[in-house]
Amino acid sequence: KVIVLIDEYDAVMTEMYGEKEFVECINFFKLFYGSTLKGNNAIHKALITGIIRISGGLEPNNVKIYGVTHNKYGEYFGFTEEELKPIIKNSELNYEEVKSYYKGYNFGGTLVYNPWSVVNYLKRGKYGPYWKNTSGNDLIKELVKKGGPEVKYSFERMLEGESVNLEVEDNVNLRELTEGDIYSLLLQSGYLTYEEKDGVRKYKLPNKEIRDFISSLVQEITNKIEDKGLEEYVLLKDWLEFENSLEASIARGISFYDISSKEEIRESFYHALLLGIFVNFKNYRIKSNRESGMGRPDLILTRNEGKESIVIEIKSGPRDGDATKQLERAKRQIKLKSYGEELEGEVIKIGIGFSGKKMKLEVVE
Repeated sequence: KVIVLIDEYDAVMTEMYGEKEFVECINFFKLFYGSTLKGNNAIHKALITGIIRISGGLEPNNVKIYGVTHNKYGEYFGFTEEELKPIIKNSELNYEEVKSYYKGYNFGGTLVYNPWSVVNYLKRGKYGPYWKNTSGNDLIKELVKKGGPEVKYSFERMLEGESVNLEVEDNVNLRELTEGDIYSLLLQSGYLTYEEKDGVRKYKLPNKEIRDFISSLVQEITNKIEDKGLEEYVLLKDWLEFENSLEASIARGISFYDISSKEEIRESFYHALLLGIFVNFKNYRIKSNRESGMGRPDLILTRNEGKESIVIEIKSGPRDGDATKQLERAKRQIKLKSYGEELEGEVIKIGIGFSGKKMKLEVVE
């Protein structure tokens, strides 16, 4: 009997994602893997690797899955410190540089180095962004760029060195892949890692190689949002044009189906959306969920020069609801909580209501 080894079992399928032959490709591999691995008495065992969890009829019988967060076999996903340190020192290359650029992946509590990048570093004798140029990453890059302001904001926090709470699913269905699967794919494919403390799991960028790559993607997301001109309307206090332009930018940047049916998740989505846009304003500093009055408004924009603050409260309703009703809720909360009362200089209070891609904005007198 034989042992079958299949590396990157999902590589062709991820490459075909979005193409018209995608379903045909999935069906072919379902049949191929099924006939090869199920009920085949000639096979003793099989080892399969990939970034998409094997499912949807592709899985063989009695399958055991070991992913990024499992503590078994963690040391085999990359080079450990003990394995790599003497090799680097004997090669007379810069060990600290290797550590900075390629270490930091947590596999079930074991920290390892990216083996592909390290091998290329040893072969060429210099640092390079080797991982981002590997085949099969086009799907991830495309999903990240589609992620919009919410993903952009999470990445910007991680670029500052933060570890961020994210909703990451273990199982990603390639047939029904959505932008909500971005973080899961990033984790499985080596663009995110995690840390766990007191049962709470947070996610971060593992090393400098990945930070450089994510930084370039953040810039692409910024360009996609197309928020040019919004700050000018704020400076001019042209709130009607600001509302129209902001609504148009949001409509271009998100899908109707990105918006959750759960109120708490939905409101966080719009909050991150606006935060990701306003963070690019050159004349304002932005604060999120900071105390003001008798509560915490969603956003406060403070002018760099001169005493001027803009307090923003956001409310959201169902995707097919009435944005005007949500606007009234936001206005009531601004007044009830006395937001901005302690701020000096000119204080502009703005309520914003969202329902799906519809938005209503009003200055609260």
